[in-house]
Amino acid sequence: MPKHWRHIIFFLFVLAFFISAPLIVLYTAGYRYHFGTNQIVQTGVLSVASVPRSSNVIIDGQTTSEKTPVVFDDIFPGEHVVQIEKAGYTAWQKTVRVESRKTSFATDAVLFLNQVPIKQNDQSIIKGSVNPNQTSLAYLVKTKTFLELRVMENPDQEARLLLRVSYDPHAKYVLDWSKNGNHLLFDVQRGPLHELTLISLITGSVTEVNISERISSYWWDVGADEMLYVRGRFSLFTLNANAGEQTRLAHNYMARTYNGNELVVTPSKNQTTVSLSQPDGSSKILAYIPFGEYAFETVREELVLLSEKQSKKIVLLNPKDQQPILFQADANLWKWNNEQELLVYTDGFEIQVFDTKSNKNYTVTRSSSRFDFVTWHPDHNILFVEQDNTLFTTEYFGSEKNQTHLTDGFDLEHIWFSKNNDDLFFVTVENDQQAIYTRHLQK
Repeated sequence: MPKHWRHIIFFLFVLAFFISAPLIVLYTAGYRYHFGTNQIVQTGVLSVASVPRSSNVIIDGQTTSEKTPVVFDDIFPGEHVVQIEKAGYTAWQKTVRVESRKTSFATDAVLFLNQVPIKQNDQSIIKGSVNPNQTSLAYLVKTKTFLELRVMENPDQEARLLLRVSYDPHAKYVLDWSKNGNHLLFDVQRGPLHELTLISLITGSVTEVNISERISSYWWDVGADEMLYVRGRFSLFTLNANAGEQTRLAHNYMARTYNGNELVVTPSKNQTTVSLSQPDGSSKILAYIPFGEYAFETVREELVLLSEKQSKKIVLLNPKDQQPILFQADANLWKWNNEQELLVYTDGFEIQVFDTKSNKNYTVTRSSSRFDFVTWHPDHNILFVEQDNTLFTTEYFGSEKNQTHLTDGFDLEHIWFSKNNDDLFFVTVENDQQAIYTRHLQK
């Protein structure tokens, strides 16, 4: 080859290097030419994950070759419609904003099986109550001559018989679970009289509750699973369901244990006082709240949630703060999410979530039609909501929340989940008869 041609080829290679090297550096740094804007822009990263895994990902209407979980590192800045689909499941869709040199996430996608509810059986259920963990249903069913108290986890399996008593059509029956669902209280009310029976779900033991006075009311301690408060005509007693020990207290007010001490709610003429007993026997006033008859509800250990059923209000407190009252709200339904420390509540027409980590309140949705039920998915930050005999799921956070329709036309009375949370069970009324259904959520 002539020498001058070798020089030309050499200079061409040098020129190509000086042109391509910056382009390669820019490309590896995420810069791309955007034909829509005719500009070179730096891309962002989009992380996508779903339940179930190995689902198809569609971005702005274009099906990608990737399956979840996946990370896309060449997404142009701006808003993108992300869809996740899998055969046999309901689709998931959300608009995600991607920014240059930042990672955006669509990792909370939950797809549910696209199936109709399956009827399991009919039951003559007189009274039912789902345990606090939402994993079983305790219910009363009338046989020819008796009233049976049973507990059911999966409708495919035989229910466990806890107790059999004579049926009284004039009595009122109440079922009340302890904090963790290890104990169940069965109350037979005949006028002002209460006949209490304590049942251990762990040992199966059945114990009648007796105090030296006529029982007027009772409640489980939300600070200790085994502790039951029983109020008589003049005194207040505590009953340890594990040890069988009974103690008469020096006061007769709504109370619960808190870090080894006792929280007491004392109503007065115009307000209600929340106080904490001290080791020396004195009491420290924590807060004054609006007058009412309050009950303690379950939240994480450091917090205190009070509900007032007549005015339909809730008050959340942190006794360790200088300003203990975190927030007050109108609410007739609420549910605590223990893993994420979130409280969902509704006044019937607006669903909100209070984040106890950040002390921020988020509005989930509003409607002119009443919400009849709201609870958390046991594994995910997803809400199950019933409205107008329709059950749907919704995400709680973000301006755009993916919603999935699950059932329609059922007046739901009780909802609980299988132990692996793959199935949803519910009780509904059909022709004056209770029916139990299963709605498969995951395989």
